[in-house]
Amino acid sequence: MAPSGDLLTRLKHPLLMVLNPMLIPTLLCLLAIPAGRSASAARAFSISAVLAALALAYSVGAPMDSQTIPRYVQPLFLAAALAALMTGALVPRSRMMVWVMGALLVTTSLQERSQNLLNYYVALGDAHRLNIPMRPRTIADYREAQMLVPEGEKILVCADFPFLFDHRRNPIWIIDLPHFASPPPGLPFQKAPEETKRYLRGLGVEHLIFTNFDQSLSLYNRSIWQKHAHGEAPLLRIQAPGFFDFFDTTEKLAASETTLGKFGNLTVLQFKP
Repeated sequence: MAPSGDLLTRLKHPLLMVLNPMLIPTLLCLLAIPAGRSASAARAFSISAVLAALALAYSVGAPMDSQTIPRYVQPLFLAAALAALMTGALVPRSRMMVWVMGALLVTTSLQERSQNLLNYYVALGDAHRLNIPMRPRTIADYREAQMLVPEGEKILVCADFPFLFDHRRNPIWIIDLPHFASPPPGLPFQKAPEETKRYLRGLGVEHLIFTNFDQSLSLYNRSIWQKHAHGEAPLLRIQAPGFFDFFDTTEKLAASETTLGKFGNLTVLQFKP
């Protein structure tokens, strides 16, 4: 039986992803440098990069967007290309090719990477919104919120800067991408808030510290995820329902459980017995 249209589409995307123009310079480095092909490190990097690209493209099952490839796949191909360049530089007859391919790699990626660097410098100047570098008040909010939880007890946190918590004082569990990875039997999805409470208490979590989902700087901002839900990035559209469900569940728990305190954008929640 011939594959269905959906299956054909899913099989086409991995190939298109690997042949994306952004990855061509790195692939050329692997193909053009003989020493890179024979070196075990370059070969291992190449195989892992290709397999990761194919697996990601197939699992998503949709055309890859301009954000997904650089973030998840390009670093793997870049590592493979650098391994090929370094091993090729050890062979005298390959050094000219290494210089040529190295220059190609730099020039083809310079514009994008320089733009990213410029964006970071702009962000540094926007400290009143991003708090970069961290303001003393922001650091104090995180420490004061944590002090409401007894030392040694687990805390589930959903905050912009989880590294500001004292991880030696308490085991800090970071929600990261809600509903995409969690201890068995898994964080309840589209269930009553009581199910999430029961699940977390079963794991020994009695406290939750979360940010204001209307004021989060990026990852936990509801309006940003509403844009992602209807945007062009397939992977972000897939992730959006998990974020919305966690936002809604957390706010419902905040309305029914014990609020120990609020510090800046942070709320400290304790489950009732």
